[in-house]
Amino acid sequence: MNKWYQSAPCKGILVLLEHVFAVVMAVCLVWTLTYPAGGLSAAVLEKPQKNYSDSKGFQRQLQDIAGMIVWSVPVSEQFETDGVYDKTKIVDIKEYTENQTISGENKSGLAYTLESMIAIGGLSAGYTSAESDYNDIIVCKKPDGSFYYYYGTDFTQEVEAGNLVFGNLDKAKELYAISSNTEMVSAILEGWLGNSDSVFENIQDGEGQTVYERCWKYDGYQMIEAAKPVGAENILEIVNENPEWNGKLSEALRDITSAASNIATADMDYQNTLDSWSEGNTNIVYLLVDLDANHVFTNRAAYQSAAEWKSSLKELKKLGKYVVIAPKLADFESNMEDASAEQWRTLIKNNAWTGNYICAFAVDTDYPIQDRFYQESKIYGQYAPAVRGIFVAGVVSAAMFLFILIWLTTIAGRSNKEDGVRLMAVDKLKTEIFLAFSGGFLAVTIYGGIQVLENAFGGTYYNYTVSTLTSSTGYSIADGSSTLNAEQLFFIGAAALGICAAGLILWLGIVRRMKAKTLWQNSVLKWAGSFLKMVLMHIGIVWKIILAFGAFVLIHWIAMMVWDPGIWFFLMLLAEGAAFVYLMRGAIGKSRIKRGVEAIARGQVEYQIPLTGLRGEQLEVAKYINKIGDGLDKALEESMKNERLKTDLITNVSHDIKTPLTSIINYVELLKRENFEDPRIQNYLKVLEEKAFRLKTLTEDVVEASKVSSGNIKLEMMNLNLIELINQTSAEFDEKFEARDLQFILHTPSEPVIIYADGRRMWRVFANVFSNAAKYAMEHSRVYADLYQNDREVFFTIKNISEQPLNISPDELTERFIRGDVSRSTEGSGLGLSIARNLTELQGGSFELYLDGDLFKVMIRFPRVRTEEQDSDEGEAKAADNGPLEGNGYSYCGDIGRKDI
Repeated sequence: MNKWYQSAPCKGILVLLEHVFAVVMAVCLVWTLTYPAGGLSAAVLEKPQKNYSDSKGFQRQLQDIAGMIVWSVPVSEQFETDGVYDKTKIVDIKEYTENQTISGENKSGLAYTLESMIAIGGLSAGYTSAESDYNDIIVCKKPDGSFYYYYGTDFTQEVEAGNLVFGNLDKAKELYAISSNTEMVSAILEGWLGNSDSVFENIQDGEGQTVYERCWKYDGYQMIEAAKPVGAENILEIVNENPEWNGKLSEALRDITSAASNIATADMDYQNTLDSWSEGNTNIVYLLVDLDANHVFTNRAAYQSAAEWKSSLKELKKLGKYVVIAPKLADFESNMEDASAEQWRTLIKNNAWTGNYICAFAVDTDYPIQDRFYQESKIYGQYAPAVRGIFVAGVVSAAMFLFILIWLTTIAGRSNKEDGVRLMAVDKLKTEIFLAFSGGFLAVTIYGGIQVLENAFGGTYYNYTVSTLTSSTGYSIADGSSTLNAEQLFFIGAAALGICAAGLILWLGIVRRMKAKTLWQNSVLKWAGSFLKMVLMHIGIVWKIILAFGAFVLIHWIAMMVWDPGIWFFLMLLAEGAAFVYLMRGAIGKSRIKRGVEAIARGQVEYQIPLTGLRGEQLEVAKYINKIGDGLDKALEESMKNERLKTDLITNVSHDIKTPLTSIINYVELLKRENFEDPRIQNYLKVLEEKAFRLKTLTEDVVEASKVSSGNIKLEMMNLNLIELINQTSAEFDEKFEARDLQFILHTPSEPVIIYADGRRMWRVFANVFSNAAKYAMEHSRVYADLYQNDREVFFTIKNISEQPLNISPDELTERFIRGDVSRSTEGSGLGLSIARNLTELQGGSFELYLDGDLFKVMIRFPRVRTEEQDSDEGEAKAADNGPLEGNGYSYCGDIGRKDI
C-alpha cells in the first residue's frame, strides 16, 4: 500500500508549510499585541470604534499616564522649593530613612544636598564612574568607650609624625619582627595579623599618654564618597564629632547609600515625567487640586490659580475627552463611555492621594501636538479595520501549525517505501551531542528573536509607577502602545522562521530516536554505563592499566599544581616516557598480531607470528594464533586428503560401473534385434534400455560434478555470442517443451551479447537449466527466457511455474543429489543445477535462484565484453540495466525450476 502521507515529497511540503504558518502566526501575534487600542484583549473582545478617543485603549492609555502624573506630584514637593526644582535642598539622612520625607533641614547632623544625593546614588547604581576606590579606614577606641575614625593615609601621617605611638611595639618585635610604628600601621592596613591581635593595643601620644585602648582596620559597610556632607569635609568628621552617629559608621554609610539610590531613581522618574507631560509637549492636560492645602498642580500656566480652580476645571472639560475624580464616587464625572469611577479613584488613592482633593485629566482630541495620542490615533485608523482579520489569520495559522506538527510527529522516521523506522544521518550522533547542538541552535534563535523584539520596541525598563513593562519611550508592549514597520515585521518573521527550523530539528530528532528506541541506546550515558560495566566485568584483566593510568594522571595534576622544576617535574617526564614506551610497544604488538591474522585469513596457514618483544597478554594471544595456524594447516591437509579420496572413489566407482553398464546396453541392443513378438518381452527390453541409459547419465553426471566441484577441468575461454548459443540450445529442447505443452518465449536484444567463457561448458549450463524447466514446469504453461545487458554485465533469466509445490530453499536446490521432486518419480540425477552453478562460477559468472511460492527463476550473470564496433559507435544507445524482466516491459510470469534428476 502506497502511504503517500509519509512520502519524502509530502514531508518536504509539510515542513515548508510549517515554516510558513510559523511566520504568519508570529507576525499576526505581535501585530495584535501592539494594537494601539489595547493590545490582544481589545483586538479580540472589543468592537473597533470610529475614533481612537472612543476606544478602551484610549482610556487605558490615559489611566497609565494619569498614574504617573499623580505619583510625580508628591515627589515634586520633595524636590521643589516654592514650586521650583531645588538641587541645593538639604536631605537629612535619618529623616529620609525613617519617613521618606525631605524637609530641607539638617536635623540629625548627617545631611547632604539633593544634588549630592543624586551623585552618590548614580555612582552606587553604576550610572556614573568613580574617580577613586574605597578609602581604607582605621577605627580607634578611646578609654571612655567612644570611637575615633581615621582614613588610612591620615593615620599613617600621625604615626610618622610621632603623634601616635604603639605601646606594644616591643612585643610586636619579639613576636613578629616588626621593628617600627610605621610597620605596625602597614600590618593593620594590610591585614597581616588580624584585627584582634593584642599588639595593636595601648596607642599613646608623643608624651606617652594612652590615647586609644586599641586600633583596628574598619571592615564594615563602605561606599565611595562622591560628595561632601553638609557642614563637613567627609563622613568621618560627622561620626567623630556627632555623638548621635559616633560608633555608627557602618549604619550611616548604609543609610546614605540606600537613601541616595532611592532619591536618584525618583529624580530620574520625576524629570522624565514632568518633561514628558509639560505644556507644549503633550495633548494631555491635568489639574490636581489639594483642597485642604489650597494648592494646585497643573501643566497649564492658565490653570495655576488655586482660587480659580473651578473655572479652570470648566475650561478643561471643553478640550475633548476628560475625567474628574473626587473622594466621593458621586462626584465622579467623565464623557468617556464605560469609564469606571472605582478604578479611577483607586488609581488616585494608590498614588498617595488621600483627604480632600480634585483630580482632573483631559486630552485635546484635536491633537494639535504630535505626541503619543496623536501617533496612536493616526495608527488606529489603519489598525482597527484589519485587526480582527489579522487575529483570525494568526489563530488559523496556529491551528494549522499544531496540526502539521502532529502530522510530522506521527510520520517522523517513517517511509512509504519500507517498513520500520528510518533514521537520518544526524540521528547517528550520540543523543547528548545532538541535544547540545540542536538545543544550542534553538537557544540562539530564541535569543535572536528576543533581540528582534527588543529592537522593535526600543529596549525596555521597569516603570515603578504603573508596575508594567514599558519601552524606553514610554510605550507599553503589554498595552499595545507601540507600532511596527515593515522592516520590523520582516525581522520578526525571520526570527520565527529560525525558531521553527531549530525547534523542528530538535523535536523530530527526539521523536525519531524514541520510535527507533535509540534515545537511550545511542546516548553517551548509555555508552559510558556499558563501558563501565565492561570494565568491571574485565576488572581482573584491566586493573593494572587502571592503576597505571590513575598514577599517571595523579602525577600530572600534582606537577601542574606545584609546577616545581624539582622532583615532581622529573616524575612527570618519567611518567610520560613510560607511557610513550608502553603505547609504542602495544602498537607494535598489535601490528604483528594483525599481520599474522591477515596472513592466516588469506590462506597462509603456516605463517607464524614472531614472539620477540611481545609481553603479557599480547604474547599469549600470539601463541594461540600460531596454534590456530598449525591446527588449520592440519585441518586443510586432512580436508584435501578427504577430497582426493572422494574424487578417486567417485572416479573409480564410475569407471567400474561403466564397464558392465556398457555390456548391458550392448546386450539390450542385441536382444532388440531378435524381433521378439511377445509384447511383454518388448516392454521389458524398453524398460531395461531406459534404466540403463538413466544409469549411464547418472554416472556421467557424477563424474562431471566431481570434476567441476574440485576444479579439475580445463577451460577453453573465448569471446562468445550468447544469442547464438541460447538459440541453438533452445532449438534442441523444442521437442521436450512441446511434449509437455510448454510455450517457450524468448527475448534477446538485437545487438550481439558477448561474454568471455568456454563455449562447451556454457552449452552444458544452458542445457541443464533448459532441461530443468522442461522437466518440472507445469504442463500447459509458459516458460520465459530473457537475455539483456547493461554497460557492465550480461543477464540471462529463465522462469516458469512449478508443477509440484516448492517447499525447499534455493540454496538446497543447488546442492548435489537434491531434487525438487520429492517423490523422485521423474527423470534426473539431482546434479543438473549444481553442475550449472559450479561451471558458471568457474568461468567468472554468478548463478542465482529465486523462489516465490510456485514461481522459480534462474539468473545467470557474466561481465560484458564490448566489441570495437560497439565502442566506436558513439551514437548507439547504451543497453539499459533494467534488472528483473518486469523492468524490460515484459509480462511477469512466475518461474519454477527443479533440478535435473
